[in-house]
This record gives sequence, structure tokens and C-alpha cells, in this order.
Amino acid sequence: MRRQLQAWWLDLQATPSVVAAAALSCAFFLAGRLSAALISHDGRLAPVWVANAVALTALLRSERRRWPLLISGCVMGNLAMSLSSGNSLVASACMVVGNALEYSLAAVLLTRLLGPQARIDGARALLALAGVAAGVGLLAAGVIALSLHLFQGDDPVHDFKFWTLAHPLSLLLVTPCLLVLARTGEELRERALNRRATAAMALLLACVVGVFTQSQAPVLFLIPPALLLVSVESGALGAAIGVLLTAFISVAATARNLGPLALMHADVAERAAVLQLFLVMSLISSLPVAKMQARQRRLQASTLAEAERAVRAEAAASESEARYRLLAESVNDMLAVTSPADSSVEFVSQASEGVLGYRPEELIGRRSLEFTHPEDRPAVLKFFGQLVAAGPSTTPSPYQFRGRHKDGGWRWLEGQPRIIFDKAGAPLRCQDVVRDITARKTMEAELRAAHSEAQAAVEVKSQFLANMSHELRTPLTAVIGFTNLISERPELSPQTRQYVERVQTAGKALLATVNDVLDFSKLEAGQVEICPWPTDPLELVDEVVQLFGAQAEAKGLRLRTDVAAGVPPCLEIDPDRVRQVLTNLVGNAVKFTDRGAVTVGLGYGEGELRVAVTDTGGGIAADRAGLLFQRFSQIDGSNTRRHGGTGLGLAICKGLVEAMGGRIGLTSTPGHGSSFSFAIPAAAQSPAVTAPEMAPTLRLTSPRRLLLAEDNPVNRELVKALLAPYPVEIETVQDGAEAVEAAGRRPFDLILMDLHMPVMDGREAAAALRAGGPNAATPILAFSADVLQLELEAFDGMISKPISPRGLFDSLALHMGTRPAVGEPVRVAV
Repeated sequence: MRRQLQAWWLDLQATPSVVAAAALSCAFFLAGRLSAALISHDGRLAPVWVANAVALTALLRSERRRWPLLISGCVMGNLAMSLSSGNSLVASACMVVGNALEYSLAAVLLTRLLGPQARIDGARALLALAGVAAGVGLLAAGVIALSLHLFQGDDPVHDFKFWTLAHPLSLLLVTPCLLVLARTGEELRERALNRRATAAMALLLACVVGVFTQSQAPVLFLIPPALLLVSVESGALGAAIGVLLTAFISVAATARNLGPLALMHADVAERAAVLQLFLVMSLISSLPVAKMQARQRRLQASTLAEAERAVRAEAAASESEARYRLLAESVNDMLAVTSPADSSVEFVSQASEGVLGYRPEELIGRRSLEFTHPEDRPAVLKFFGQLVAAGPSTTPSPYQFRGRHKDGGWRWLEGQPRIIFDKAGAPLRCQDVVRDITARKTMEAELRAAHSEAQAAVEVKSQFLANMSHELRTPLTAVIGFTNLISERPELSPQTRQYVERVQTAGKALLATVNDVLDFSKLEAGQVEICPWPTDPLELVDEVVQLFGAQAEAKGLRLRTDVAAGVPPCLEIDPDRVRQVLTNLVGNAVKFTDRGAVTVGLGYGEGELRVAVTDTGGGIAADRAGLLFQRFSQIDGSNTRRHGGTGLGLAICKGLVEAMGGRIGLTSTPGHGSSFSFAIPAAAQSPAVTAPEMAPTLRLTSPRRLLLAEDNPVNRELVKALLAPYPVEIETVQDGAEAVEAAGRRPFDLILMDLHMPVMDGREAAAALRAGGPNAATPILAFSADVLQLELEAFDGMISKPISPRGLFDSLALHMGTRPAVGEPVRVAV
């Protein structure tokens, strides 16, 4: 019952969109037929094409989530109109594609340029529409001309020229008018029609009829003045109606070889293009005028209201009953006494000359509001109104405003007024202490600007890193995952296996470069987590040395370890971070040393693990050594440098060592080699203490059901391939909405959810699943390629991309291997 009610509610919500799409389909059909009826050309293309303007107007007036349904309606109406006009199915399909491309792309660009509620009635907006119409018109013209040429052998030059003349001008002419008509109620509320507006519209109609019922004189110049008069008297609504009325009459007359354009020695299509250009210019000259008139009317109304308020305030003012004079010549703060009735100055101290530049006698009798910035007056009046309303018991509180200095500039001032009341509770006078705080306000503004810039930079950087992480690590998931699967196939030939190994090597090199950038970003964001546990330092060093043994042997280098006496067999350190630092240092030493040896020295003292990597390479000059630990810095940065790299390795080493509470340094002699050394705190531990237990392997005692939500088909295929040997039934979906729908149908043992998906992302989908249903308590693991720490409140864990088989199996074993399968009986102790 609940699901039926939910389905009914969803259908009810979708009904307005369906109705709107059907109505738009009919409107597109009628607009297309009207364009063909007004001026027929070759039976397939109309020189005046209103239908795309209708579609664009509907999209601009609708929410973007409704666009797919509305565009579908336009496509259906366009196809029906084209087929009913006698066009072939191929030609109809080509023109439907061209039209859909034109109004869809125009809607996207205009909403980006003008905002979601696009208003095309000003000069800037019309200029933007003209640029968009020209651009999408040329693109759509190219598509339709090439399509008709390929499928029907039509002349592409003719079709391209015809389309570019008809469509952009029609979009630019009709769309602004329809958008204005769509808000008729708003326009009429702002300015109702009157006799002058009606007379102006009648004059325009007479001019248009007179001009286009004769073919002897080129008197098109009579129409623009009448249209401007309509814009002035009727506003944007009148301008839109006037332009559409003029367009309808002029197009119909020109199609019947009437009017001034009949004097042209040209065909119907060219006359229609010239007429549309004339109408567009008329629109461009009338709509901005209407907008300027509306702005002027609003400004006049606001000014009149302000003047009326000032007159009422002045009329309500009364003469002050007493005047106090305060002697405070020795203080820098300005003391002032004003009348609460009209804010006239009754007394001011000598400090006024230092604060505002005026002598006291220049201020006496003048209203304090004269020296208050116009933008601050409403706030000042409100503050004093509240102060008076609070009564005699109120405590003085400061307020800030801008005061005009005698030199014409503005100074930031801070006052702390006190209202003096008579026995009846009526305000007698206001005593105020005013000081200049311009320097303080300037400093605060600079601090706010600096903070805003820093915050904006952090947000931009975070967004960039998140996007870059996702875009780079997602394809690497497929590259590394599938090459690992391919390399395990026994039927590979030696040459094929060699090719696969090269792909693996390249993928790992690319992943190492990406990880360098992302690890450094984590360090900068302070999101590197140090997890120390008891570790054998000698074994850790041996692992790194063995890793580069083959590379050193190939270059003829001696790679050796030198362990000092007294190194404990077990130290509490973070082995992963120490291994990362050692790998960078040893790798660099082997890379940049051509002959001799690379030695890894290990020592311990004063509670510190000390490691030094010494080589016999070319060494580093003292003036260049300081650059090595800076980000993106390399000693050889030329385009012809021998060795690659991101220039982040040593910067990451420095960040990791400092995050572990240690220090790192370099000693080098040019021509004799270098020694990179670091020391980190490391408490000695008993060898009996071992590292934490490894994560469990994937052992399933019964079949399990898994829901995989991933928009990338390659990643879906990779996960299915990795889990193929296991009794796991996998259901895949492409976005979060499908995941919610699938999880609502039946329970699962585990849900894998990508974070970046269309329609509904992973966070929204996980939150929806946690709200209720058969999988409200099911473990949900996030697929993520983001570099920074993520807020995953609805998730039970995360699997990082690129996906490794061990990481995937361990995560599944941890969250699914220990749970009873769906449908298995759960034993409860009683």
C-alpha cells in the first residue's frame, strides 16, 4: 500500500511536466506550420522560423530538471510538423536534430550567461542573445546542411546560407518578445495600460498597415518612431506586442509581394531575411528604451517617497526646551548635543575641528543628518528611534556611521549616544560622544578582503583537487585492475605478457605521479594521519633496499646498508610513512648516481631513529640545495633534463618527517656526492609486541548479494571480474536514483556506492537508503577517488580508487564476510 501511494504521488508530481511537454509539442507544431504558411520557400525550409524561439522561451522559463521532457515534446512536434509538410523521413530527422541542437544549446548558454531566470530586455542581455543565436545558428546550420548533403545529396552551401539567414534572426526577434509576454501580469502590475498607451499602439498599427499595403515607396522608416513611442508609453510589454504585431503584418504582406520590400530584386527568402533584420533592429532599439523608462519611474517613485518621509519628519519636529553646553576641550572625542525632534545641533565641542574639520560655530543649528552618509541615514534613524522607544532606562550603546568631513571626504565615526528624558518620559535632548574610527574600519575591511580571498583560494583548490583526483584515479582503476587480471592469464604468449608488463609499469608510474601530487595536497591540508606501531626498522630498510636492487645493479652501482650498533630490533614508528620517505630518498639516489655506491645508514640515539642515504653522485651546489625541499622544484628544470618526476618527492618527504615530529636535512659537495638524512622520534619496544593483525581475507560460507552503483562501465566490469571466482551475486546500476530503486525492491548483503554519479550522487543515495527500507542497516562502502578527507556520515567505509584486489577483498571481508547472508536464519541467545 505504501509503495502504491508513493508511486501515485510521483505520478502526480510528474503530471504538470507531461502536460507542459504535450502543450509545448502542440505549440511547436503550430508555430512551424504558421512559419511555413506565412512564407513558403521550397517546401522544406521556412525563411521565418518561429518554432525554435517558442521552444527556447519554454526552456528558459522552466526548471532545468524539466528540460529533457520539454525537449522531447519539441522533438515530437517538430517531427510531426515536418512529416505533415511533405518532407521525407530522412530530411525530417535531419532538421529535427538541427533544431533540437539549436534551442537546447542556446538555452544552456543563455542560462549560464544571464542566470537561471533569464530576462532578455536590456542591451547587455540582447547582445548576449545575439551572440548565442549567431553561434548556435551557425553550428546548427552546419549540422543540417552536412546531414542533408550526406543523406539526400542537397546543396550544402544553399542549405547552410538559408538556415543561417532564417534561424538566428528569428531567435533574436521572437524570443525576447515571448519572454516579456510570459510575465504580462508582472508588467501590468508595474505599469497599467492607459489612453496614451492605447493611442500609441493604434498609431503603430496605422503606420504598419499603411507602410505594408503599398509597394510604391520605401517608407520603412515610419515604423521605428511609432514603435519607440509605444515603448515609452507602454513599457516592455507594449514594445513586445508592437514588435510581434509589426512582424506578423509585415511578414504576411511581404509573402504576398506587398510593402516596401517588394521593391527588392530578390527572392522570398532574401526578402524575409532583410525584413527580420529590420524587425530585430527595431526590437533592439525599443526594449532597452522601455527598460530605461521603467528604471526611471521606479527611481522617481523612490525619490518621491523619501521626500515625503523627510517632510513628515520635519513637520513633526518641535523646538527644544533646553540647551546644555558641555565643556570638553581637553578630549579628542567630539561631544555633541542634538535635538531628538529634528536632529539639529545645539552644542558641539572644539574637538569637532579634529574629527570633521568644522569649527563648532559652523555646526550649531545644522542637522546632524546633513553630515551623515545617505546610505547610513536609514540605519541611524532606526537606531535613534529604538533608543527613544526604549525609554529612560536604556543603557548607551555604540553605533557606527559615515560622516562628511569639511574636505568633502567621508570618515567612519563611532558614537555612543544617551537620550535625556523629561519627567513625563518625553525626549528632551541627545548627548553623544563621537570618535573617528576610519583607520580601524580600513584595517577591518582589509582583513575581511584578505580572509575572503584566502577562503576563495582554499575552496577553489579543494574543488580542483577533488575533481583532478576523481578524473585521474578513475581511469587508472581500469588500467591497473585489468592489466593485473590479464597478467594472470596462463594462455598469454611471452611477447604479449611483455606488452602487458609494460602497460603495468606505465600505469604504476602514472599512479606514482598522481599520488605524489595528491599526497602533497593532503600534507598542505593537514590531513595526513600518522599511525605508529611496533616495527622492525632493519627489516623495513631491507625491504626498500631490495626494491631498488635490480635498478642499481643495472647501472653498476653498489647498494648497501650500514647499521650502527645499538639499533633496537623493535621501534614504535609509522612503517608506511617511513617506507614512503625511504623510497623517495633511495630512489632519487639511485636515479641521480651514475657510478659508485648508494649507502643507507641506520642509527639510534636519544630516542630517535636516524637514517641517512648517501650517494657518490655529482652533488648539489649550495645555492641550489635550498630548492630541493620546495614543491615543484628540481635542480634540472629544463626541457632537456635527463630524469623525470614531479618535483614533489622531497617536499613530501619533508612534510611527512615533520608530521612525524622529526626533521630532515641535506649535506652535499659538488662532484663528491650528497647525503640526505632524517631523524624521527621512535620509542623502543619489546620484540614480543607485534603489529596489528592484518585484515581478514575473503572467505564466504554462503552466496551473498551485492549491489554495485557505479556510472563508469569499465569499473563495473572490473569489480565483476575480480569477484567472479566468489559466490557473490552482483546487481549493477548506473546512478544513485537507480541504486535507491533497486535497494527498495530487495535486501542486499553489501552496497558499493560511487560518490560521483549523474541524476543522484552517492551521498544523496546513501542518505536515502538510511532513511528506511529493506537496506537501511546494510553496510554501504563508498567508492572514492577524492584526495581530501571526505565526510561520509551514511557510509560504513571507503574503497579508494584505483581499486586494488587486496583492498577490495579486505573491505568486503570486513563488512560482508562476518555477517549472515540475506535469508539465513539469525540465531538469538535465549
